[in-house]
Amino acid sequence: MDLSDDDNDTGNDEPVASTAGVRRTHAQVEGDNGGVEEARHEKRQRLEALANERRNRVQGQAPHNMQPRQTNPAQGPDNANVPKIPKPKGQAGKDFSLARSAREVVSEAHLDWQKPWADIPPADKAMAFSVLRERDPFLKRFENDWASEAMIRQYLKNKRKTNYLQGTLEVPSKYAYLKENSAKRDQSKSRKRKAIEESRERKRRAKEAKRAKKAKASQRRRLYRAVELEDEDEETEFIQGSSRDGAGQDESHDSDHGEDGGKNDDTVDG
Repeated sequence: MDLSDDDNDTGNDEPVASTAGVRRTHAQVEGDNGGVEEARHEKRQRLEALANERRNRVQGQAPHNMQPRQTNPAQGPDNANVPKIPKPKGQAGKDFSLARSAREVVSEAHLDWQKPWADIPPADKAMAFSVLRERDPFLKRFENDWASEAMIRQYLKNKRKTNYLQGTLEVPSKYAYLKENSAKRDQSKSRKRKAIEESRERKRRAKEAKRAKKAKASQRRRLYRAVELEDEDEETEFIQGSSRDGAGQDESHDSDHGEDGGKNDDTVDG
Protein backbone atom coordinates (compact mmCIF):
# COMPACT_ATOMS: atom_id res chain seq x y z
CA MET A 1 0.00 0.00 0.00
CA ASP A 2 1.33 3.39 -1.00
CA LEU A 3 1.47 5.67 1.98
CA SER A 4 2.18 8.77 -0.07
CA ASP A 5 -1.46 9.20 -0.80
CA ASP A 6 -2.33 8.95 2.84
CA ASP A 7 0.29 11.49 3.74
CA ASN A 8 -0.94 13.94 1.17
CA ASP A 9 -4.53 13.41 2.20
CA THR A 10 -5.54 16.28 4.46
CA GLY A 11 -8.91 14.93 5.21
CA ASN A 12 -10.59 17.53 3.05
CA ASP A 13 -12.58 15.98 0.23
CA GLU A 14 -13.52 19.32 -1.46
CA PRO A 15 -12.91 19.32 -5.25
CA VAL A 16 -9.94 21.23 -6.54
CA ALA A 17 -10.58 23.75 -9.32
CA SER A 18 -8.97 22.75 -12.58
CA THR A 19 -6.92 25.24 -14.63
CA ALA A 20 -7.65 23.54 -17.88
CA GLY A 21 -10.58 25.88 -18.56
CA VAL A 22 -8.41 28.91 -17.86
CA ARG A 23 -5.75 27.70 -20.25
CA ARG A 24 -8.39 27.21 -22.94
CA THR A 25 -9.75 30.71 -22.38
CA HIS A 26 -6.31 32.29 -22.82
CA ALA A 27 -5.78 30.31 -25.97
CA GLN A 28 -9.07 31.50 -27.34
CA VAL A 29 -8.19 35.11 -26.54
CA GLU A 30 -4.82 34.73 -28.22
CA GLY A 31 -6.50 33.23 -31.24
CA ASP A 32 -9.01 36.07 -31.39
CA ASN A 33 -6.25 38.67 -31.17
CA GLY A 34 -4.36 36.92 -33.90
CA GLY A 35 -7.43 36.99 -36.09
CA VAL A 36 -7.95 40.73 -35.46
CA GLU A 37 -4.33 41.47 -36.31
CA GLU A 38 -4.59 39.44 -39.49
CA ALA A 39 -7.78 41.32 -40.48
CA ARG A 40 -6.11 44.65 -39.83
CA HIS A 41 -3.07 43.62 -41.83
CA GLU A 42 -5.22 42.53 -44.76
CA LYS A 43 -7.21 45.77 -44.64
CA ARG A 44 -4.00 47.82 -44.56
CA GLN A 45 -2.68 45.90 -47.57
CA ARG A 46 -5.91 46.55 -49.49
CA LEU A 47 -5.78 50.27 -48.72
CA GLU A 48 -2.14 50.49 -49.76
CA ALA A 49 -2.92 48.67 -52.99
CA LEU A 50 -5.78 51.09 -53.74
CA ALA A 51 -3.56 54.08 -52.97
CA ASN A 52 -0.79 52.77 -55.25
CA GLU A 53 -3.27 52.10 -58.01
CA ARG A 54 -4.72 55.62 -57.75
CA ARG A 55 -1.23 57.17 -57.68
CA ASN A 56 -0.22 55.25 -60.78
CA ARG A 57 -3.40 56.26 -62.55
CA VAL A 58 -2.88 59.95 -61.71
CA GLN A 59 0.75 59.84 -62.84
CA GLY A 60 -0.30 58.17 -66.07
CA GLN A 61 -2.87 60.91 -66.79
CA ALA A 62 -0.50 63.78 -65.91
CA PRO A 63 1.39 65.52 -68.76
CA HIS A 64 4.93 64.41 -69.40
CA ASN A 65 6.37 67.84 -68.63
CA MET A 66 4.86 67.84 -65.14
CA GLN A 67 6.69 66.25 -62.24
CA PRO A 68 4.66 64.19 -59.75
CA ARG A 69 3.98 65.87 -56.43
CA GLN A 70 6.21 64.86 -53.58
CA THR A 71 4.50 63.35 -50.58
CA ASN A 72 6.77 65.29 -48.21
CA PRO A 73 7.48 68.91 -49.24
CA ALA A 74 10.62 69.00 -47.13
CA GLN A 75 12.17 66.16 -49.14
CA GLY A 76 13.18 66.95 -52.71
CA PRO A 77 14.75 64.81 -55.43
CA ASP A 78 18.24 65.97 -54.44
CA ASN A 79 17.60 66.17 -50.73
CA ALA A 80 21.03 64.77 -49.90
CA ASN A 81 22.84 67.52 -51.82
CA VAL A 82 20.83 70.45 -50.41
CA PRO A 83 22.65 72.19 -47.54
CA LYS A 84 20.68 72.63 -44.36
CA ILE A 85 20.17 76.03 -42.75
CA PRO A 86 20.71 75.90 -38.99
CA LYS A 87 18.59 78.01 -36.70
CA PRO A 88 20.54 81.08 -35.57
CA LYS A 89 20.90 81.98 -31.93
CA GLY A 90 18.97 84.88 -30.46
CA GLN A 91 16.56 86.80 -32.66
CA ALA A 92 16.17 84.67 -35.77
CA GLY A 93 14.14 87.29 -37.61
CA LYS A 94 16.80 89.99 -37.35
CA ASP A 95 18.99 88.64 -40.14
CA PHE A 96 16.41 86.69 -42.13
CA SER A 97 13.56 89.20 -42.39
CA LEU A 98 12.79 90.72 -45.78
CA ALA A 99 11.13 93.73 -44.16
CA ARG A 100 14.23 94.44 -42.11
CA SER A 101 16.41 94.11 -45.20
CA ALA A 102 14.23 96.63 -47.02
CA ARG A 103 14.56 99.03 -44.09
CA GLU A 104 18.34 98.73 -44.05
CA VAL A 105 18.55 99.22 -47.81
CA VAL A 106 16.47 102.41 -47.59
CA SER A 107 18.81 103.73 -44.92
CA GLU A 108 21.97 102.78 -46.79
CA ALA A 109 20.73 104.09 -50.15
CA HIS A 110 19.84 107.45 -48.55
CA LEU A 111 16.38 107.51 -50.12
CA ASP A 112 14.54 110.76 -49.46
CA TRP A 113 11.73 109.32 -47.36
CA GLN A 114 10.15 112.78 -46.89
CA LYS A 115 9.10 112.84 -50.55
CA PRO A 116 6.30 110.78 -52.09
CA TRP A 117 7.31 107.66 -53.94
CA ALA A 118 6.66 109.24 -57.35
CA ASP A 119 9.13 112.06 -56.61
CA ILE A 120 12.06 109.77 -55.73
CA PRO A 121 14.58 109.49 -58.63
CA PRO A 122 14.31 106.20 -60.57
CA ALA A 123 18.08 105.66 -60.30
CA ASP A 124 17.87 105.51 -56.50
CA LYS A 125 14.98 103.05 -56.72
CA ALA A 126 16.86 100.79 -59.14
CA MET A 127 19.92 100.77 -56.87
CA ALA A 128 17.81 99.77 -53.85
CA PHE A 129 16.14 96.97 -55.83
CA SER A 130 19.48 95.60 -57.03
CA VAL A 131 20.88 95.55 -53.49
CA LEU A 132 17.81 93.70 -52.23
CA ARG A 133 18.13 91.12 -55.00
CA GLU A 134 21.74 90.47 -54.06
CA ARG A 135 21.09 90.17 -50.34
CA ASP A 136 17.91 88.07 -50.70
CA PRO A 137 18.00 85.91 -53.86
CA PHE A 138 14.40 84.98 -53.20
CA LEU A 139 13.36 88.46 -54.41
CA LYS A 140 14.78 87.70 -57.87
CA ARG A 141 11.70 85.57 -58.57
CA PHE A 142 9.36 88.58 -58.59
CA GLU A 143 8.79 90.26 -61.91
CA ASN A 144 9.86 93.92 -62.16
CA ASP A 145 10.77 93.86 -58.43
CA TRP A 146 7.15 94.45 -57.45
CA ALA A 147 7.63 92.80 -54.02
CA SER A 148 10.66 94.94 -53.21
CA GLU A 149 8.81 98.07 -54.30
CA ALA A 150 5.79 97.19 -52.12
CA MET A 151 7.93 96.68 -49.00
CA ILE A 152 9.93 99.89 -49.49
CA ARG A 153 6.81 101.97 -50.21
CA GLN A 154 5.06 100.62 -47.11
CA TYR A 155 8.08 101.38 -44.93
CA LEU A 156 8.36 104.96 -46.26
CA LYS A 157 4.62 105.50 -45.80
CA ASN A 158 4.73 104.32 -42.19
CA LYS A 159 7.74 106.53 -41.47
CA ARG A 160 6.07 109.64 -42.90
CA LYS A 161 2.89 108.91 -40.97
CA THR A 162 4.79 108.67 -37.69
CA ASN A 163 6.51 112.00 -38.31
CA TYR A 164 3.18 113.61 -39.25
CA LEU A 165 1.74 112.57 -35.90
CA GLN A 166 4.81 113.71 -33.99
CA GLY A 167 4.81 117.07 -35.75
CA THR A 168 8.38 116.75 -37.03
CA LEU A 169 7.22 116.70 -40.66
CA GLU A 170 4.86 119.20 -42.23
CA VAL A 171 1.69 117.71 -43.65
CA PRO A 172 1.22 118.48 -47.37
CA SER A 173 -1.49 120.95 -48.30
CA LYS A 174 -3.45 118.28 -50.18
CA TYR A 175 -4.14 116.55 -46.87
CA ALA A 176 -5.35 119.69 -45.05
CA TYR A 177 -9.02 118.77 -45.54
CA LEU A 178 -8.57 115.65 -43.43
CA LYS A 179 -7.87 117.67 -40.30
CA GLU A 180 -10.85 119.93 -40.96
CA ASN A 181 -13.15 116.96 -41.43
CA SER A 182 -11.84 115.42 -38.22
CA ALA A 183 -12.54 118.64 -36.29
CA LYS A 184 -16.12 118.75 -37.60
CA ARG A 185 -16.76 115.13 -36.66
CA ASP A 186 -18.51 114.36 -33.38
CA GLN A 187 -15.81 112.76 -31.26
CA SER A 188 -18.29 111.20 -28.85
CA LYS A 189 -19.75 108.94 -31.53
CA SER A 190 -18.20 106.62 -34.01
CA ARG A 191 -18.72 106.99 -37.73
CA LYS A 192 -20.82 103.87 -37.90
CA ARG A 193 -23.10 104.93 -35.05
CA LYS A 194 -23.47 108.43 -36.47
CA ALA A 195 -24.30 107.04 -39.91
CA ILE A 196 -26.95 104.77 -38.39
CA GLU A 197 -28.54 107.67 -36.52
CA GLU A 198 -28.55 109.85 -39.65
CA SER A 199 -30.17 107.05 -41.63
CA ARG A 200 -32.88 106.62 -39.01
CA GLU A 201 -33.49 110.38 -38.94
CA ARG A 202 -33.87 110.48 -42.74
CA LYS A 203 -36.36 107.62 -42.63
CA ARG A 204 -38.35 109.32 -39.87
CA ARG A 205 -38.53 112.58 -41.81
CA ALA A 206 -39.60 110.74 -44.95
CA LYS A 207 -42.41 109.01 -43.05
CA GLU A 208 -43.58 112.28 -41.53
CA ALA A 209 -43.59 113.99 -44.94
CA LYS A 210 -45.54 111.12 -46.44
CA ARG A 211 -48.03 111.18 -43.55
CA ALA A 212 -48.49 114.96 -43.87
CA LYS A 213 -49.01 114.66 -47.61
CA LYS A 214 -51.61 111.97 -47.12
CA ALA A 215 -53.43 114.05 -44.47
CA LYS A 216 -53.43 117.09 -46.75
CA ALA A 217 -54.88 115.08 -49.62
CA SER A 218 -57.56 113.64 -47.34
CA GLN A 219 -58.49 117.14 -46.13
CA ARG A 220 -58.69 118.38 -49.70
CA ARG A 221 -61.03 115.51 -50.61
CA ARG A 222 -63.28 116.33 -47.63
CA LEU A 223 -63.50 119.98 -48.72
CA TYR A 224 -64.39 118.99 -52.28
CA ARG A 225 -67.04 116.64 -50.97
CA ALA A 226 -68.53 119.35 -48.72
CA VAL A 227 -68.73 121.81 -51.64
CA GLU A 228 -70.46 119.23 -53.83
CA LEU A 229 -73.04 118.53 -51.10
CA GLU A 230 -73.79 122.25 -50.74
CA ASP A 231 -74.37 122.58 -54.48
CA GLU A 232 -76.75 119.61 -54.44
CA ASP A 233 -78.73 121.13 -51.52
CA GLU A 234 -79.12 124.44 -53.39
CA GLU A 235 -80.45 122.68 -56.49
CA THR A 236 -83.01 120.56 -54.61
CA GLU A 237 -84.32 123.43 -52.39
CA PHE A 238 -87.98 124.49 -53.28
CA ILE A 239 -89.51 127.84 -52.21
CA GLN A 240 -93.23 128.64 -52.67
CA GLY A 241 -93.74 131.62 -54.93
CA SER A 242 -90.10 131.86 -55.95
CA SER A 243 -88.84 132.11 -59.47
CA ARG A 244 -88.51 128.34 -59.45
CA ASP A 245 -92.23 127.91 -58.67
CA GLY A 246 -94.11 127.42 -61.97
CA ALA A 247 -97.58 128.19 -60.49
CA GLY A 248 -96.47 131.52 -59.15
CA GLN A 249 -95.17 132.47 -62.57
CA ASP A 250 -98.54 131.63 -64.21
CA GLU A 251 -100.54 133.68 -61.67
CA SER A 252 -98.28 136.69 -62.06
CA HIS A 253 -98.62 136.40 -65.85
CA ASP A 254 -102.44 136.28 -65.65
CA SER A 255 -102.60 139.26 -63.32
CA ASP A 256 -100.50 141.29 -65.69
CA HIS A 257 -102.84 140.48 -68.58
CA GLY A 258 -105.90 141.38 -66.44
CA GLU A 259 -104.59 144.80 -65.55
CA ASP A 260 -103.70 145.52 -69.12
CA GLY A 261 -107.20 144.52 -70.22
CA GLY A 262 -108.90 146.79 -67.65
CA LYS A 263 -106.88 149.75 -68.75
CA ASN A 264 -107.79 149.14 -72.32
CA ASP A 265 -111.47 148.88 -71.46
CA ASP A 266 -111.38 152.19 -69.66
CA THR A 267 -109.81 153.94 -72.58
CA VAL A 268 -112.32 152.45 -74.97
CA ASP A 269 -115.23 153.56 -72.84
CA GLY A 270 -113.93 157.01 -72.54
